[in-house]
Amino acid sequence: MQRTGAEAEQGSKIIIWSEAATSVSPDKEDELLKRAKELAQNKNIYLGVSYMALYKRGILPDGKIGKNKIVFINPQYEIETIYLKHIPVPGFEASLFEKGVSDIPVITTPYGKIAMVICYDADFSQFVKQVGKNKADILLIPGNDWEEIAPYHTRLSYFRGIENGVSIFSAANMATMGAADPYGKVIQEKSTFDFENGTSMKAQVPTKRVNTLYAILGDWFAWVCVFLTGACVLYMVITPIIRCLLAKNL
Repeated sequence: MQRTGAEAEQGSKIIIWSEAATSVSPDKEDELLKRAKELAQNKNIYLGVSYMALYKRGILPDGKIGKNKIVFINPQYEIETIYLKHIPVPGFEASLFEKGVSDIPVITTPYGKIAMVICYDADFSQFVKQVGKNKADILLIPGNDWEEIAPYHTRLSYFRGIENGVSIFSAANMATMGAADPYGKVIQEKSTFDFENGTSMKAQVPTKRVNTLYAILGDWFAWVCVFLTGACVLYMVITPIIRCLLAKNL
């Protein structure tokens, strides 16, 4: 909370924590959110609190023990939305964390329409295209990676921005934080391993979306390419067979 307050003092208006920035038990969750709401109100900011809520076994269904979530809070001491990670990473996370089932939230603010997903969610264009259809302006992506895939995973998210015409702000931990405009132009990047310069990043991104065909039509071009490739392969396989049959008949 202290670092969040310091960023707000420096003029930041929208602050998002990295994925699973902290963890709490259910009995401490209300206290965490109360402090976050007070901070958002006192500093007049929009605050995305990313954390893991951890439960004792048997409370959640299917043997799950946690929820990986963002709670987005406005300056009026109100919770705008609660979003659970929709696509947990296969393996450890998927086996232990409850999967979100809601659509991607889009929040109207004085700084444009804000959407948010968590880390691995942003790898799936079919899922993220909701952001373009719902005419969001900025996509916030809290993440948590590891050094070997930095900065590539963050840069992958820039393609979601190009597809949907939105600015990207990726607040990743153990990786590269990044911000890009709707055309994929990198505005700011910073490695979280650069401890001498702190582990937070500030960037001013465009707050107005760009309309794109992908947001309207989706993967039509890719499917046309698949169809044409399949037709060409089929033609190359069938044509010699037909010629051979015709030659025998002659």
